[in-house]
Amino acid sequence: MTEVNEKMNEILNQKFGVEVEMYNISRSKAAQIVATTLTELTGVSWNYSLPGMHLDERRIYPVSDPTRHNVWKIESDSSIQARNAWERTELVSPVLTWEQMPLLQQIIRNLRAAGARSDPAHQCGVHVHVDGTGHTARSLLNLTNIMASHEQLLIGSIGIAPARMRWCQTVDQNFLLAVNARAPQSLRELEEVWYAAQTGHAYNVGHYDQTRYHMFYGKKAIMYPTFQTLIVQRQKL
Repeated sequence: MTEVNEKMNEILNQKFGVEVEMYNISRSKAAQIVATTLTELTGVSWNYSLPGMHLDERRIYPVSDPTRHNVWKIESDSSIQARNAWERTELVSPVLTWEQMPLLQQIIRNLRAAGARSDPAHQCGVHVHVDGTGHTARSLLNLTNIMASHEQLLIGSIGIAPARMRWCQTVDQNFLLAVNARAPQSLRELEEVWYAAQTGHAYNVGHYDQTRYHMFYGKKAIMYPTFQTLIVQRQKL
């Protein structure tokens, strides 16, 4: 039972962030809804900035925090298919914990009630970034094997559109075979296996080596991109 409790505590303390792509709602309206929801649920007044030059970004921040570190963002995403350019809307959360899940859920519900929609037909999806801090070579190997053994079930249950598999690729089989054969004991060893499986050669630290932008080694995060109707029906939230 102690081991179960420890695992549960790990989940509850896990930091994550989300990006939700949507259409049928303007970025201005979405920013207003997010600010209003945060004000109602946190007891603190939130405001949002005028659109910036970068991605027409609106930053939603607590008025009491002039540094604006704890910000939600509403920004443009050109990949979204919408009737108008100003309805290509993406919600980007700050770093969250499980305790803040009800807050995220209510923001999504309020955006949906205001008309926001998200589905593969409009090139919309959800990205979940999980904090990679504290992971070891062993935990990442376990995570790889867990994903590899269950991902077909996840793909079927979530209903990922075949066209979206370009962004939602399954675990690379070359890497899966190589990493289990070597069973790396350090992150450096795991890193070597990853890049060798992807490129056929060891990791190159050169500036223009595209593999240097890999999510975990570059940003210490683990990313789960999923594509499914998130906002259309209540049971899919």
